[in-house]
Amino acid sequence: MKGWELANQALLWNDLFLILIHATLIYFLGWQAFTRVHFPILLCFGTIAIWFLCAAPT
Repeated sequence: MKGWELANQALLWNDLFLILIHATLIYFLGWQAFTRVHFPILLCFGTIAIWFLCAAPT
């Protein structure tokens, strides 16, 4: 299980780094500008994800 513990720790550090990056962007750009950039991206990829989920063979 040592390998999984190392992988989980690496994943935790990656998540914390992403949170730090996003918090920094929100701090410097403002939440409105951050949302204006990220919302269309999330909407497009969310639509594609649902499309693939519904089109997947059962």
